[in-house]
Formats: sequence, C-alpha cells, structure tokens
Amino acid sequence: MDNEKWIDIICAWAREYKVREILKIDTKYESKDKLDALENLSKLNLSGKGFCTLPDEIKYLISLRYLRISKNELREIPSCVYALKELIYLDVSHNQIEVLPKEVSALKNLKYLRIGYNLFHTVADEIGNLAALTHIILVSNHLEKLPESIVGLSLIQKIDISWNHMEVLSEYFIPWRGTRILKHAWNRVKTHRI
Repeated sequence: MDNEKWIDIICAWAREYKVREILKIDTKYESKDKLDALENLSKLNLSGKGFCTLPDEIKYLISLRYLRISKNELREIPSCVYALKELIYLDVSHNQIEVLPKEVSALKNLKYLRIGYNLFHTVADEIGNLAALTHIILVSNHLEKLPESIVGLSLIQKIDISWNHMEVLSEYFIPWRGTRILKHAWNRVKTHRI
C-alpha cells in the first residue's frame, strides 16, 4: 500500500474515533510531512474507545513504543500489533481476549505486558521468547497454569497472576525466589510444590 493511502486511512479512522495523538499530526502537518510524523509517533493511547479491532494500518507506525488498547471490546490482540517491533509497553487489559497466541514472540523488545482482566485460559509457550520482559500482569483471567517457559525470562521483576484459577504453583517458580515479585493471591491454590 502506498504511503498516501495508509495515511489517509489512519487519519480518517482517527477523526472518527477521536484519537488525539494522530489527530494532532493530521491537523498540524501538511500531507508531505504527515508520513514522517506518523512514522515517528512513539506513544498511542486507544483505551476506552469501544474497539472490536484496529485498522491494519497501525502496523505502519514503526516507531511506536507504548501502546494502550485497554478497556475496549477486543476478542483477540489485533495482528497489526505483532508488526510493531519497537514496542516496549503493551496494555491490552480489560478486554475479552481468550488466548495469548504464539505471535506475541515477535515483540522482542517488549518489557511490560499488561493482559489482566480478560478471559485468558492459556498463555502461549512462546512468551518465554520475550527475553526483555520485566513485568507481566495477568491478574483476573481464567488461567489454571502458566507455561514453564516463563521461568526462562531472566529479567522478570514482577508477575501478577492474582485472581485466576491456579490450583498448583509448581516447582518451576523456585528460580523466582529472591528479588522477583510473584503475586498469586485469590487463586485456588491447594498445593505449593515449591
């Protein structure tokens, strides 16, 4: 798709949904300068807009580092998000998402992942490939277990799995003793195998 076309699509979408960060660019810059401004956009807050999906053109915001799409009506993380290779912060909390798919592993720079208050039953084993991850918030989902690959995330500082359906906290949490924070309140934990 040529640059002018995707810029028109994303600016029209921003006008419809009153997306401030993009509206500023749309009104401030002439057509020829919008491309640079959009490609250099680093923060985008799309929280509470009622979205069921996002336009695929979001993938052209190549410098995006912070993306909030919380408090919408998303049933899945839109595929365009996985093309945002510079993301370090992703908030998809308070939606209706059931699965964290393997495509999440494409977000190699991700440090902070907020996916709480959804309908997750499972988290893809590929989450273990997010080597830069320092915080993962999984609070208030339907998780019964976590993939063992999560232990390989050596930079993790905090993980919150409170308000899930965990019955057993397995021995794979042993490496997390010490300086890491593991919150697991209000689960169904009957056994600690630690």
